[in-house]
Order: sequence, then structure tokens, then C-alpha cells
Amino acid sequence: MVAADSTGHGVPGSLVSMLGISLLNETVLRNEVKSSSDVLEVLRDEVKATFSHSDERLLTRDGIDMAFCFIDLDTLEMQFAGANRPLLLFKKMVKRQSAKNLMDLLSIDLPKTLLEFIIKNSLLKITPFSLKRAM
Repeated sequence: MVAADSTGHGVPGSLVSMLGISLLNETVLRNEVKSSSDVLEVLRDEVKATFSHSDERLLTRDGIDMAFCFIDLDTLEMQFAGANRPLLLFKKMVKRQSAKNLMDLLSIDLPKTLLEFIIKNSLLKITPFSLKRAM
């Protein structure tokens, strides 16, 4: 499951969105990923490689904020990784709590992607009554 946002960036954002969708599909279909964080790291590396030959003056600060989850319905385990997207987990009869420790404050964008950030993978045990929502 993935939720991504590159709205508000105009034409550069739409270009990055189309590139992101294409690279995301290619990455997942090649089965070279084992975790949610792997997906985001591979996607970041692919975006970097795609724009590595561009004139530095053409690089924008537009990017994709993304939340990526793998959910194992047999074990009720969920892997989550976010690029500028936190995970909020809502449970029945429990106050809303923000899982700030699950949020990585980075986006899959340029020129920030030229820096190496570690994208953290989080593993959560969920219940049938949990409502998962990446915001």
C-alpha cells in the first residue's frame, strides 16, 4: 500500500509524479525489495540516477512525499516507511497518538536526494480493529 503526494508543485511536480509511479512499479515488479524502507531507498536512488546528468540549474526542490506499507494478512504485521509522511495508528477505544518515532523527515526529491539519508523501516503488530492511516 502506498500513499504519495507531489501536489502543489505545478509542471515539475507532475513530471516527478509520473517518474515516481513508473519507477515504483518497476522497483516492486522486479522483486528486489524486502522491506518498505528498501522500496523508498531504491526509488530515491533511481530518481537520483535519472536526474544525475541534468544541469544543476534545472534541478528543482520538488519531490514526492510518500508512505509505503507492506501488510502481511496472515501474521497481521505491517512494515512502514515514510518519506516526509508519519504513520498514525488508530485503535478502538484508545486516544489518538502520533507515532513520531516512525517519521523520517525527508522527501524523495532533488537536490536533497544528493545527500544520503537512512530511511527507517518500522514493524508493527496490528489488530483486526486497527485503522491504519498514513498522513
